[in-house]
Amino acid sequence: MSTSFVFRNRHAANGHNALKSMITVAVWLACTVITTAEDSLPLPQLIAKTDSEAMSDRVFGFKSLARFWNRQPDTLADFSDVSIDPVAPETNKPPITDVDLDKIARAIQRGIADPESEVRKNAAIALTHAPRSSEAVQAAVLAGIKSGDPTVNWYVSQQRTNVWPKIDLVIDRLIENLSGQDFNQHSSASLLLEYYHDRARPYSKRIVETILKDGSHKYRYSKLYVLYDIGLTEEAAKALVNRADELSADESAIAALALLEHPDALKLLQAKHPSLVQSLEKHTARLFPFLCKYQHQPHKTRDWLASSQSLPANIMGMLGDRRFIEEITKLEADSNNHNKTFLSACKRACGQKADFVVVIDSKRPVEFRPASAWPNVDERRLSKNSTGHADGGTRVMVTGEIRGEDGSHPKNVSFYRTNDAMLLGTKQDHREPLMYDPKTGRFVYLTTVFAAYGMGSDQPESGPYQTGSAQVRVEVSKFKPLVVQFFDEMPDVRIILDNED
Repeated sequence: MSTSFVFRNRHAANGHNALKSMITVAVWLACTVITTAEDSLPLPQLIAKTDSEAMSDRVFGFKSLARFWNRQPDTLADFSDVSIDPVAPETNKPPITDVDLDKIARAIQRGIADPESEVRKNAAIALTHAPRSSEAVQAAVLAGIKSGDPTVNWYVSQQRTNVWPKIDLVIDRLIENLSGQDFNQHSSASLLLEYYHDRARPYSKRIVETILKDGSHKYRYSKLYVLYDIGLTEEAAKALVNRADELSADESAIAALALLEHPDALKLLQAKHPSLVQSLEKHTARLFPFLCKYQHQPHKTRDWLASSQSLPANIMGMLGDRRFIEEITKLEADSNNHNKTFLSACKRACGQKADFVVVIDSKRPVEFRPASAWPNVDERRLSKNSTGHADGGTRVMVTGEIRGEDGSHPKNVSFYRTNDAMLLGTKQDHREPLMYDPKTGRFVYLTTVFAAYGMGSDQPESGPYQTGSAQVRVEVSKFKPLVVQFFDEMPDVRIILDNED
């Protein structure tokens, strides 16, 4: 089982994709500025402030413009393990016309090129709040991406319209920024390349060469994830494998993720890193979608995994072969109780009959909660001499059956994650990878929930003392959607859907 940690203060009772959740908090905090009387100035005067000779006026102008066109509801008021509907702030602000939108965008574009770093930063922060896109907004975004200021690069990568310039206009700058050692600069380049996804793939050979050109350094590990995000051409895959002997064991696992669609290259990589398959244990969040994609058709990479020796339990569970049940059972002997629940789920994913089944339907959407479920805590996992705690996430494998009221199994099923993984209450709507067999209705779902771990050495039992949940909307044609919650240590479930009226 995989766990990740983020240190964070929490004022909830007994007190994620986690990086993106923390980015959301950081941007929100950066843009939360006490409103002043001057904020009520007419828009032309605010824009004029951004072009003042006084730096303090220009900074104030961009802070005011950020507030002027920020109409986003606030969802960060409190902690919650389910999504909270955003509450639109009360405002007397007039609608933002297209003309005003473009005036603000042009001011921001000018501010991004300002000689003072504080002005550039606040102009970029203002851009994160753009309510919609336009040619002028896109011109400001393009200027921000091409800026040589790492702070500007980082904030611009958070802009909310999620509309980006054509890849050919920015690819040279993104590759240049990716090669740098400034965290804000290369992390924003990585994020934008992830947004561009397969549109950046034709440039993947250049990106491979850029990441590897400076040899080993502290950021190379994180930069390699870009190769998974964009996918590789055949030439890029060959270039990566040719440099495989330069990679550490951990780096080779990320390279393997990027090579999942290139089974022959994977085998060459394994020849240089014999423990490659075992190294993939920590990367199931990226391996699972690939296996879901090819669950109903043969693929050489799947065959390569299934034929490997000493597979980690979570990968055996994802492969779902009955022959793995005995191997997983052997692992239980040296496992604590928390890990045993995960191993039991892996065995069920491979076909072992469940000892206990929880029934979930519209009348009973939540029928199981572990002792650790937020806002409660599992006292057995708290240390009496605790010096603090670490917040992060833990992987959960959910197994079960989906059926209609008449017992029939639907042909296709979709899961949508509707809450975040860090108790922020953020409303989301992400389609999730899912293993599903329409003949039996059986499914396997791998996800992450919030987990808090005590820092100490005398816990009566190992494991997270507080955990969140995955709120999921189940959608099936001709059935009513059903929102359910999956928790850590989840037993097998039977989800019964109501017919459409």
